Amino acid sequence: MTSDDDPRILLLGAGHANLLAVRLLRAELPQAGITVIDAAAQANYSGMFPGYVAGHYSIDEMRVDLTRFSRSHGISFVQGRICGIDPIARKATLQDGTRMSYDLAVLDVGSHGAMPEIPGFSDHAIPIKPLDGFGARLRVYILHDAQTRPDLNQPDLSRMAIAKPLYGTTLTHYTVLWKLWGPERLKQWHRDWRRRGVKELPGNAAVKNLVATGACRA
Repeated sequence: MTSDDDPRILLLGAGHANLLAVRLLRAELPQAGITVIDAAAQANYSGMFPGYVAGHYSIDEMRVDLTRFSRSHGISFVQGRICGIDPIARKATLQDGTRMSYDLAVLDVGSHGAMPEIPGFSDHAIPIKPLDGFGARLRVYILHDAQTRPDLNQPDLSRMAIAKPLYGTTLTHYTVLWKLWGPERLKQWHRDWRRRGVKELPGNAAVKNLVATGACRA
């Protein structure tokens, strides 16, 4: 860090620790040039995620708008994906080629759940992070929103799809039903769904794609 009282500080990632440190950094170094860099325009507070899914909080209550946050704390915000750090030259490189110099850098980019390099992941898994998409889907199923939930009692369920209960979340759901109902009732229920046209697909990714295109409702 420079000997001046105005060091260039890069907060690489809008994780909880970096955001909480802003007020202390600004109080101790009022002249410092502090910049938060993150790929997203907002940060989700994962501690409120269960409450959001349960319907206790709105999505906006769980989020921190990084532009508004930075403005209110007298710092800068750059939206961009960090793809490299040179600790010798003290420069961070963004995906668009921008290089930003720093005297002090703090790394808090968090984690992600998308791992397409693992064979079968794209077909059979749904990443929890980033939280936005996963949380929205989970909340719909837990809250049973009548406007989005299909009527499971109707004779035609051809606009519904389900992953084969051989792995992942579907297997977990069927395991619970097996425990609650027993094998015969579960098998009968499954046969009834197939008779009414429910599509059985290789994995959750295929179901997600049909829902996204509007071919299926759920």
